[in-house]
Amino acid sequence: MCGVFALLNFKSDESDQNENDKKDVESNNKKEDDKKDTEEKKPDKKKKETKKQAAERVAAEEKKAAEEKKAAEEKKAAEEKKAAADEKKPVLNKNSDQEFIKEQFEKGQKRGPEHSEILLHEGEQFIQGFHRLAINGLTSLSNQPLNIWNCSLICNGEIYNYKKLYELMDMEPATQSDCEVIIYLYRKYGIEHAIKMLDGVFSFILYDYQMNTIFVARDPYGVRPLYYFNSKNEDGLIGYASELKMICEIANVEEQPVLYFPPGSYVQHFQIDSSWLMGPIIKYHTPSFAFSYPRALFDSHQKTKDEWFQYYINGIHDKLESAVKKRYLNTERPIATLLSGGLDSSLITALVQKIHSKNIPKGYTRPKVNIETYSIGLVDSEDVVYARMVANYIKSNHTEIIVSEDVMTDVIPEVIKAIESYDVTTIRASLGNYLLGKFISRNSNAKVIFNGDGSDELCGGYLYMNKCPDSIEFDKESHRLLKDIHMFDVLRSDKSISSNGLEPRTPFLDKEFVNFYLSIPVEFRDHNANGTMEKFLLRSAFEKDKLLPDEVLWRKKEAFSDGVSNKGKSLFNILQDSIVKNFMVDSDLSPREKEKLYYKHIYDKEFPGQSHLLPYYWMPKYVNAEDPSARTLSIYDNNDNPDNITSIIEP
Repeated sequence: MCGVFALLNFKSDESDQNENDKKDVESNNKKEDDKKDTEEKKPDKKKKETKKQAAERVAAEEKKAAEEKKAAEEKKAAEEKKAAADEKKPVLNKNSDQEFIKEQFEKGQKRGPEHSEILLHEGEQFIQGFHRLAINGLTSLSNQPLNIWNCSLICNGEIYNYKKLYELMDMEPATQSDCEVIIYLYRKYGIEHAIKMLDGVFSFILYDYQMNTIFVARDPYGVRPLYYFNSKNEDGLIGYASELKMICEIANVEEQPVLYFPPGSYVQHFQIDSSWLMGPIIKYHTPSFAFSYPRALFDSHQKTKDEWFQYYINGIHDKLESAVKKRYLNTERPIATLLSGGLDSSLITALVQKIHSKNIPKGYTRPKVNIETYSIGLVDSEDVVYARMVANYIKSNHTEIIVSEDVMTDVIPEVIKAIESYDVTTIRASLGNYLLGKFISRNSNAKVIFNGDGSDELCGGYLYMNKCPDSIEFDKESHRLLKDIHMFDVLRSDKSISSNGLEPRTPFLDKEFVNFYLSIPVEFRDHNANGTMEKFLLRSAFEKDKLLPDEVLWRKKEAFSDGVSNKGKSLFNILQDSIVKNFMVDSDLSPREKEKLYYKHIYDKEFPGQSHLLPYYWMPKYVNAEDPSARTLSIYDNNDNPDNITSIIEP
């Protein structure tokens, strides 16, 4: 995991001075015009004024004097405000501001603790910074920025198909960094085509100093985080960073709010007279839209619905295994997996173990072929029990971490600072992940951590989807969840792990796997339309392999934040009880509202003025819900189980 950082001056000091000079000239011209007008309006002293005329003249002079005084006061106030703003704003060629910028840059060092570098391109009014966790190309030759072919690149990401791309271009890399290929693709194909050729996750900033242009891009689903702000006023800065904490104090909260850089997009910056101009943000990736196949289409292709079903589950099987394999093979550092005992993390873990038994990665220090797996929970946690079952079944080198209720509640402020969100369910689910990441970073050599995130959004796995009214709405909701995943589950899975100096890998959001899954007609994907349990296609795809025990393969959906709870009390009850007891707020509020207020209070203290980054609280749809926990829903106890599953295949 790494962190990118960049600042561009929107307007140079010279252009500011020219603008001020222009204003001074205009002001002087106005004074001359006012002087002429005053002289023309002066009464002729040779003519005797009447008392009425004298009174009118005195009143006019007093009014004018008052207006001039008011204008002078307003001008002084504006100058003082501008001076105060100038005092705060970073100017990229001043030593004092460079120290302030460096301090902000260093706030993201946990993402890349092994090497940090910040570089000022003074003449170009541009700063680059990079924190590195080495995954491929472990020597200093692969440190960033990468300066090749008149380009300077910083990239937080992994490009899984970089070897194939080098073969396609018939080229050899200068370093061992997989990100280096981006430069050659850009030179050969142009930026948009280059991005579309990448199979991986990334947020990068590419500076072409031959053409005086900068490109910024982010992967299709925002697996790698990226924030930005764009000053369109006299502050004159454009900024980018992997974490909010790295730029929120640089940006002007009122006039240039920090925003998420949209996933699946890129933007170009042009340099004109030492000033950087930001072009429009361009969308290069849009997930497949909903469509359905009528019965006649199945018949016309000479396949029965049963045969189509088999075709789709075979594709799901092969695409997901490929997604895991490419992420497994593309690392020179030891790996581990987060194992909750639920379907998604168990399936990814089993696939990693299957591949690992045949391919031991470079740098793996243990003589055994078993992978490291980690689970966490309170005493009597269901997740811990099911995770142990999977670990025994696949024979992994398993570690269980049992934590107390106090540990869960005490770590909340630390987690909010790490994940940079105040969303209730995101924080709850991050507690276990963050504690796991901290444990692994202190007790293992593993640096690459696999997870099972993204499956619920893609496959309609949340329990509230059981109440989705129809297949068209099912498809729309899956697309909405994927579109916003960078603000919720992906944000959690990235930051709770990367803040501990580790790299998360998320196979369920593999571009090829997602594209294939969304290409399946919604009649097959919507489990409600077929009377089956959630994620029936995914479960069926791996039934024959026997990668998992049936008790896990067909285990009903349990959210991670619920699964770590003990049998007697859910995590959300534990957190709310602790907050009500220790956080003094209005007693008329419900425990849930107090929990929300507590998280928001911590967030606002860490990131003042940035609450706009959460557009809404994550909540279930289609059901009456007052809390995001699935355990509070009426459908929780009635959820499908292996005893009442019906097959999608028609008799």
